Amino acid sequence: MVRSTRPALAPAAAALAAAALLVPAAGRAAALPDTATVPIIADPGSINPILASDTYGRAVVSLLYPSLTAVGPDGVRRPLLARTWSLSDGGRTVRILLRTGLRWTDGRPVTAADVAATFAAMANRHDRSPWFGVFRPMAQVQAEGAGTVVVDLSRPDPGFLPDALTVPIAPARIVAPLVGDGRALAADRDLNAAPAVTAGPFRFVAWRHATDTLVFARNAAYPWGRAHLARLVLQYEATSESAWDAFLRGQVSVADVPASALAEARALARRGRLRLVTLPMAQFTYIAFNLRTPLWRDPRVRQAAVYAVDRAAINRAVNRPPARLTGGPPPLSLVAPGGALAGMGYDPARAERLLSAAGWRPGPGGVRYRRGQALHFTLLTVAGVPTWDRTVAMVAQDLRAVGFSVDVEYAPFADLVRSLAGPQRSPSPGAWGLAWQMTAASDARTLIGGRDAFPPGGQDVGGYDDPTVTAALQALAGGGGAKARRAEERRLAAALRADPPAVFLFQTVGVMAVAPGLRLPRPGGLTGSALDWPQDWSWSKPSTVPAAG
Repeated sequence: MVRSTRPALAPAAAALAAAALLVPAAGRAAALPDTATVPIIADPGSINPILASDTYGRAVVSLLYPSLTAVGPDGVRRPLLARTWSLSDGGRTVRILLRTGLRWTDGRPVTAADVAATFAAMANRHDRSPWFGVFRPMAQVQAEGAGTVVVDLSRPDPGFLPDALTVPIAPARIVAPLVGDGRALAADRDLNAAPAVTAGPFRFVAWRHATDTLVFARNAAYPWGRAHLARLVLQYEATSESAWDAFLRGQVSVADVPASALAEARALARRGRLRLVTLPMAQFTYIAFNLRTPLWRDPRVRQAAVYAVDRAAINRAVNRPPARLTGGPPPLSLVAPGGALAGMGYDPARAERLLSAAGWRPGPGGVRYRRGQALHFTLLTVAGVPTWDRTVAMVAQDLRAVGFSVDVEYAPFADLVRSLAGPQRSPSPGAWGLAWQMTAASDARTLIGGRDAFPPGGQDVGGYDDPTVTAALQALAGGGGAKARRAEERRLAAALRADPPAVFLFQTVGVMAVAPGLRLPRPGGLTGSALDWPQDWSWSKPSTVPAAG
């Protein structure tokens, strides 16, 4: 797949490599594989479900441990371990009812006690879980029998339920004795080195450090999306380019196609040597406003910035293959048909009218001024990423065309993360915990976030706090019927038009090459990569492939 950037804060499990397998003689069906080898571009830092924070660590965790729900590319949440969930008491009480039928590999059932113990560990600051930010508002959690989890929040938080429903669930009998003892939690063999008690679509076989591979076998007892592969191998490759080379050598089974290799991949596809699948990734590129900067406190200035940027032109010039224009991650994308944030498409004339109405008048050099002050801001972005460099340059050009003065400041990714992840705040899943924080000197930031890139209400993230948006997000998080959901989406769209939080640009689209004999269940229905959705491991179901001549 072609990424918006290599060091994205919350990239999908990148570089799934594809094998150009040996083509059998004409007239015979291709052999049906029962093993797939998938490349990863970094060793997992941790496979502990409470502590895993990097992309590949979380991908491994998703294979081994269940989650309560999963969100599809359309933003619709699908039940896994959770049967239903609801909010009450003004959003301060969460009640989750569990499904039955899922068992740990030692034969014991997965129950509410496992969910409660997992939540408690992630909420304990001494355990140093990367999920700590999600559970900050949790006052207490308790299991009511085997099938009900009740969470009391200290304050309503529309971001809590969507994120809590996606965390991996660990076995209580292993986790509960370790809660509050960060060192023991990080050292426990059953969680960190050789997990024997799991309940995901695969079970752990081995972590072979000498060959840089992790090996998994199908969990035949997994009831929700049984994997058709008998065996899965994750193999380390240094870059997406080396993963593609491994594909061409027949060493791996599925691969991101680098932009430089698209023509070659298409030629191979025409000859029947592979199948190309285009699919949206869980990456959303956007410009976040720092509302602590006086310039952005006037919503008309933010509206002008949204209308000023020609995202379609930037997409055509920068992204190969073209990305999907979007109004933001779910649920924002649901209120943005055609890819414009709440209907706010490219309209520079409207942007100029909004700035004039806000008191910003044309001045020397095409820059607008108000009471002697220039319409100026600094845009912070990651250094050394060509795709972002071109995107930022074109965004700045569009903004200058309507009267903004824009300085672009480049920072190395590692320095940027260190400056954002202070000791008082832990990063949250999907990277919005980092993404929506601002350095003191930043007026705006270019960044990529995951599905949960929109900031939850009640958290000090970029200073954005719109009560109508918060209420709509909370209502959407609480579920409800289709009619009620559409009404909340309309309310959210109207609020976002009036008070936009960012200039959302695009959702990354990748191209994945898949070896003969492997297929996706719904082309384009998988977000990010095969590692993102454990319930979709039926993508690997063998199918008869006619032999190429």
